[in-house]
Amino acid sequence: MEAEQARIQADLRGILDGEVFCDSLHSQMYASDASLYQIAPMAVVRPRHANDVAGCIKYAVENGLPVFPRGGGTGLAGQSLGSGIILDFSRFMRRMIDLDAQNLQVRVQPGITLGDLNRQLATHGLVLGIDPPMRAVTTVGSLVAIDALGSHYPRYGTAGSHLLGARAVLADGQQVELAKTSWHYPNTGSSKLDRIASDLGRYLTENKETISSPPWKGIPRGCGYRLESILEDDQIDLARLQAGAEGTLSVLTELTLKVDRIPNARALVLLLFEKMELAASAALEARKDEVAACDLMDRRLIEIARELDSRYEAMLPRGCEALLLIEHQGDDLTEVKQRLVALVQKIVRKAPSTQQTAIIVDDAERDFVWRLSRRIIPQLVRLGGPQKPISFVDDLSIQPERMPDFLFEIQNILKSERVTATLFAHAAQGNVQLRPFLDPNSEEDIQKLLRIADKVFEKVIEFRGVISGEHAVGLSRSGYLRQQLGELYPICRQVKTWFDPDGILNPGKLITDAPQRPIDNLRTDRKEPDPEELKQPARPMLPILDWSGEKSLEATSRQCNGCGRCRTNAPTERMCPLFRISRSEEASPRAKANLIRGLLSGDISGPQSESDQMRQIADLCFHCHQCRFECPSQVDIPRMVVELKAQHTATNGLRITDRLLSRIDLLTNVASRFPRLANWAMGNRSMRWLLEKSTGIAMGRRLPQIAKQSFLRWAVKQKLNRMSRSGSRKVLYLVDQYANWHNPWVGKALVEVMQHQRVEVYVPTWQTVTWMTKISLGDVERVKRLIVPQLRRLADAVRQGYTIVATEPTAALCLQHEYPNLFPSDDATLVASNTQEAGHYLWEMHNRNELELDFKPLNISVVYHTPCHLRALDIEYSGTKLLELIPGLNVLQADSGCSGMAGVYGLKRENYRNSLRVGWGLISTMQKTPAQIGSTECASCKLQMEQGVDKPTIPPIALLAYAYGRLPEVKAWIQARHDSLVVP
Repeated sequence: MEAEQARIQADLRGILDGEVFCDSLHSQMYASDASLYQIAPMAVVRPRHANDVAGCIKYAVENGLPVFPRGGGTGLAGQSLGSGIILDFSRFMRRMIDLDAQNLQVRVQPGITLGDLNRQLATHGLVLGIDPPMRAVTTVGSLVAIDALGSHYPRYGTAGSHLLGARAVLADGQQVELAKTSWHYPNTGSSKLDRIASDLGRYLTENKETISSPPWKGIPRGCGYRLESILEDDQIDLARLQAGAEGTLSVLTELTLKVDRIPNARALVLLLFEKMELAASAALEARKDEVAACDLMDRRLIEIARELDSRYEAMLPRGCEALLLIEHQGDDLTEVKQRLVALVQKIVRKAPSTQQTAIIVDDAERDFVWRLSRRIIPQLVRLGGPQKPISFVDDLSIQPERMPDFLFEIQNILKSERVTATLFAHAAQGNVQLRPFLDPNSEEDIQKLLRIADKVFEKVIEFRGVISGEHAVGLSRSGYLRQQLGELYPICRQVKTWFDPDGILNPGKLITDAPQRPIDNLRTDRKEPDPEELKQPARPMLPILDWSGEKSLEATSRQCNGCGRCRTNAPTERMCPLFRISRSEEASPRAKANLIRGLLSGDISGPQSESDQMRQIADLCFHCHQCRFECPSQVDIPRMVVELKAQHTATNGLRITDRLLSRIDLLTNVASRFPRLANWAMGNRSMRWLLEKSTGIAMGRRLPQIAKQSFLRWAVKQKLNRMSRSGSRKVLYLVDQYANWHNPWVGKALVEVMQHQRVEVYVPTWQTVTWMTKISLGDVERVKRLIVPQLRRLADAVRQGYTIVATEPTAALCLQHEYPNLFPSDDATLVASNTQEAGHYLWEMHNRNELELDFKPLNISVVYHTPCHLRALDIEYSGTKLLELIPGLNVLQADSGCSGMAGVYGLKRENYRNSLRVGWGLISTMQKTPAQIGSTECASCKLQMEQGVDKPTIPPIALLAYAYGRLPEVKAWIQARHDSLVVP
């Protein structure tokens, strides 16, 4: 940290209640967003309340520091980036303050996401209908700041049209109320604001003719300040002026918004066209019919959707040049469907080759179709090759009637530069989003980017459109705004001067004397190393892991485009469990990719990669793999986090408690020699206090009992440790910690179920645990020494015809994903391709009609939880499907998110509270469910499910064995109840 930054941090921490960071790690995490750009701030402030915002701005004025308001960091134009103080509202100021359902008004803080707000509004039958693609993570403050609109603009308008009033902090730190007031006799409660209102009203009246005749025509939203929307007779709407101002006039701290009632009926249809111009013409028909939404996708996006998701492949035929997604809304479903059918018939009459889907009214199916426009575009980063679809001409608006001609001109521009692009459009409102395929690390492509921007924006202005019609002007388009606004530019400049005379509020955006070019401040991959750093003693340098495979560490980190999808709090998704409870940027998966990029580029120095602060940030990932599974770009964040942890571990080693818990197999091995004593000690509160102090295992955490006999010992007695030379189906059972030392009935159940299918089971005694704990702690060098001999033996077994199965999802994940990525070899690849989780193995047998179905009825209810590691492995969710095969068994889905255990993470005293917070939804479900038992494959999740209840949680494999009539002991397990610190 530089001396100046240290001073700023000390000063602000003495003034504010919120969090203040001036270190290089936080600077790197906030240096970028979802745009092309990167600018490191001097400080990051996360205010707790409006007084913090005011105090920060006063300090900024006194010290000549610019201030940059920020929401979720999901902007595509770099509108929240800057070199001064970042004000992050998403950490603390994210609450719905008040709801007046009768008058359809809601009062919120700016950091609340649109997704969170709409979930709360939905319980009252209300919605804030603005729907940008990243609505799950976009903050409401950001929506208003850019005056956003979305697919449903024809129905709901722009964000600014919903803004009724606001509280804000002016550029001098003064807190004010923004609303409508008379500009002749203003009464805002602030003499400064009264003066601004009076001067502004008079000035706009004098320039009314210029304002009422903007350079654009027939589009939903203009550029620059929304001057045409704020003056009505003698009333001036100071709140509406802030919508679209991008935080350059004031900083909003509270918003009052108009909301709508959720429509009773919605119907959707997909239309596919053989020519783009036919789709554009059909969009005009849809516009005339006053549809709620009409989106257009080109052939490239259709083909990419087909490649990325097999469900879209079945839905979308090959060879189509364009697709229209049209929705109608209303009060009566029959009427809505009839309107949509009539519209489709009208379109088909004019374009007989049009193909269509059935009218879609089912909520789940409709949401899946809408993912075409909301999820496919962020997934474009997954495409191979250095050239990626780049967002810089992605927000063009022109008259819908002129769209066919405009698209023809755009194609000519792209052809002249020999560049291809994807095309998406909100066709009903004429908003066109181009993403040319370019390599931002190629100097030649960077120059192409500049030329394309110049030509495209010139063409937009020629067509009397706007260069930013839905998102922000930001960094990428501010350089063209003077040309766009024409005679409006000096008027906007005067408005900026009245509100922010010193230019400290989000400088460089909208009205600025020094706008950047679209190619300035691009993210860079490499820079020259610091000569002073080269003098430092040698240390382990990135990468420590083997990244010689398909994607290097550098390419993997670049695959994260910063979209912020990993910051979601949607109940239908799980990433990221720790971000959900903290809402801090460093907890987000995106932050880890940014840190890796900073280390590779040299923006973060080598010593900082080994620092305790870096380790603390890396430890905010507990390796659940949900970000990798759910990320639109499928960035392997867990592997990058292991790289960060490995860097720290290689230099500093593991803490004593981490060393102990990473060898919990040794601890249980010793305990198994005295099982009665060990179980008594784990259930005794005094002994648990001692255990907590010595090992770090939380005193309140229920622990699994130690079995009198390990499963491996039982397997030897059953002669299962001998390989078979037969050519029949055979599996090698990879036993996990829980099934071996704590509950051998799990392993016995696997053996019984496999034998019932006439599958031979081999249980080698040379096997060890899979060392996921060590991997998640970054102790990869030791893991490599431990697993290489076992990998060799497992590979030999595969060559002899064995399939490796595991009842513990984590064990299967290790073999399928971790080993090939961390320690690539022919043996690791062979083992990975022949390893399956036991439930998935059985479900595949069922799909081949080979699974025995002679189940006995089980007249009980079970609440089933899908473990995170199983979700990352098995998209078919085989466990719950197998349970549903058992007659009489009533299977309820927990659907409560991550359990929060993550192996030994939830055992640690330091993580105990966070583990309970993450898993509280699952614990509550277990407490409230009428089901007699729980069920899950994961031993760690099982502990959390049993944490707050006395009912047992039993793995599906044990229930299957019991239903086959082969393991009657499970009946006692089902009937068991427990209230001690030790569970079966």
